[in-house]
Amino acid sequence: MDGVLDKKDVAMQIDIHCQWYKSPPMYRLYVNDEMFAERNYIWQAGEFLRENLVISAPPGQYTVRIETPTYAIFKLRNLQCSYGDVQIVDSTRFRI
Repeated sequence: MDGVLDKKDVAMQIDIHCQWYKSPPMYRLYVNDEMFAERNYIWQAGEFLRENLVISAPPGQYTVRIETPTYAIFKLRNLQCSYGDVQIVDSTRFRI
């Protein structure tokens, strides 16, 4: 049976670190191909942002990724689940 009943609800968190030079970069955060956030990274070097991702999706493997149109170095770290049945694969992938 496909549909809403097959979806599982989970809450994930991931830390975003960024190294930027001239002006704070804009970034987009995705889980697979679905955009979850679009914002400017305004924190200073050494600081990080913890993004919260509330996901309702069918069982499967998912990847968190970041895109930016400007020159900046982003790192995703410390992927965690605070709600739901999730297996962490690595720093950016998980299975529901």
